Amino acid sequence: MVPDWVIDGSKINGKLYIAPCNIERSHIITMCANRTMCDEMGIEFDDEKIYTLDELHEILQKAHENYPECTVLAPQQGNAMFDGYTWENMGDDNNIGVIEDCGTTDKVVSITECADYQMLAKTMREWYKEGLIMQDVTSNTEIMQYAMYDGRVFAYFAGGCELKGQSDDPDFKYYAFTVVPNWANSTAGVRMGYVVNAMTEHPDETFAVLEQLYINKDIIDLAGFGIEGENYVLNEEGKAVVPEGLTMETDTYTTAFMAWVVIPNVYGHFVMDQWDSDRNEKIHEYDENRAATSHALGCIFDSSNVADEYAACCNVASKYYNVILSGTVDPDEVMASFREELKAAGEDKVIAEKQAQLDAFLAGN
Repeated sequence: MVPDWVIDGSKINGKLYIAPCNIERSHIITMCANRTMCDEMGIEFDDEKIYTLDELHEILQKAHENYPECTVLAPQQGNAMFDGYTWENMGDDNNIGVIEDCGTTDKVVSITECADYQMLAKTMREWYKEGLIMQDVTSNTEIMQYAMYDGRVFAYFAGGCELKGQSDDPDFKYYAFTVVPNWANSTAGVRMGYVVNAMTEHPDETFAVLEQLYINKDIIDLAGFGIEGENYVLNEEGKAVVPEGLTMETDTYTTAFMAWVVIPNVYGHFVMDQWDSDRNEKIHEYDENRAATSHALGCIFDSSNVADEYAACCNVASKYYNVILSGTVDPDEVMASFREELKAAGEDKVIAEKQAQLDAFLAGN
């Protein structure tokens, strides 16, 4: 039911500690843009195309000209323009040492030396100076998805595992222009999963319940959507929708609608109204046809041997990492300070430890 590469990526020292949820897992970067505005400007969306940043730049410029009162490009949330890109961080969201080219180079380098990070920094700086990026991005606290839905924002970059082009509904709110095709990073195997509490007095019974949440469609639907006719109904296409007269706020059970990834086997329940009719089939194709697989899949960095240096480096990264990608500073000037402060904080020692762990992992030790 779950692919072998996901099982392998869920192991620690060769032992499986988690039952992975059966969901899509490879990481993709897209630019989500307001669908109505795109259509009004005559922008043709190609769901199969990998867009260059230059091509997206042209789209953003056109939006800037046609909707001068609208924020053209906003961060995904807070001041973070990107949730990852093409660098592998071995489960270290602070990116203290990364592996380039989707984790396929087997060499850990400073984020400040990462070619794609440098490229994005320069590109975002140019876009910011052109007025394409939210000018007060560093102080933003809003989740931009909703601002894009209501037209206050034209677009934002989105990173994550979700299958893009989620809906065949013509009223769907956005187009997702692919920038980086989906690839499996080090944590792809443990995106979401379930464990049996080591303290439970009934481990066998617990596992039996967990098994049913993977194989029994009636239980899967009940756990995901609640009671049919009360919490959900099926429309003419056989898709699950909120009953008439209810909303997400007034319905008493909305697990799958609001957080479908927590369902152990998402393939087993109904397709929701906002998704393509054949979404469950597409999920299989999506991961099977991923663009790349990190050599570090299943290798998660343990910072305990360099705890002090790692903590100091994280403090530095929190000061510079997102700000540099926001376009609000000159990367030629600020990148040097970022690099120097990381070095002073002990980055070389952290990178050496991360490299040693990667080498041991690749050697099968």
